[in-house]
Amino acid sequence: MGGIRLEMTKMRRLHVMPLTLVLLAAAIPIVALSLFAPGAVSRLNDPHELPWGQPLLNFAFANALIHPILVAVLASRQTDIEHSSGGWFLNATTGRTPGTLCRMKFFALVVVVIPAILVQTGVVVALGLVTGIRVPLDVPMWSWYVVSLILVDMVLLAFHIWLSAIRGNQLVGVGTGLVGGFIALYMFLVPSVARVIPWGYYAVITPVTMAAGSDGLVPVLPPWPWLAGLVLFGAAAFVWCTKRLDRVER
Repeated sequence: MGGIRLEMTKMRRLHVMPLTLVLLAAAIPIVALSLFAPGAVSRLNDPHELPWGQPLLNFAFANALIHPILVAVLASRQTDIEHSSGGWFLNATTGRTPGTLCRMKFFALVVVVIPAILVQTGVVVALGLVTGIRVPLDVPMWSWYVVSLILVDMVLLAFHIWLSAIRGNQLVGVGTGLVGGFIALYMFLVPSVARVIPWGYYAVITPVTMAAGSDGLVPVLPPWPWLAGLVLFGAAAFVWCTKRLDRVER
């Protein structure tokens, strides 16, 4: 716990929380486009339409682009400080090996990312209510999406912490996150491929999609066994890779 508190202390100097909120706020204008479009509120209040489906779909599109960049930037900032200050060696002298340090960074960033996602979601829902949507919020559908979004973010956050640890040039990690965001957007068009690409899970977890041959939306049952497999594989890979870092000379 002491190591995690130390990592959170570093965050204050790195301005991690303001950076997180700014990046997540970028999704709000994208969702607002669907809420303030002409006739949007009357359509969203139509009992024959999927309640809150369009805001959720736009929210998912925005997050697919923004969240891969977010986790890449956060992991890079939290890890680059060790490269630039000789932190890997200094921490090793106190018993915190590189692998242990990476795991501490992961848990410290989780404490930041999860509340930020909840705040982001709350702002989107509040925006819908302010614009005049009176249809009750589909809590199970939105809850599934938010929980799944957190899990996917955690998997990619772990990957980027490891990538930033093994690559001193942080352009590699941030560039990977940027490319991953565009891949995630494209995966909405090819759902059959999305399950085999980590960034594709931003599309996989979206519980609503366009109805074939119409402009309407239909709910879909996301393949939760695939998501569970991604999380288990990501956790096992992160533990194995970070333990392997302890045997690498720096």
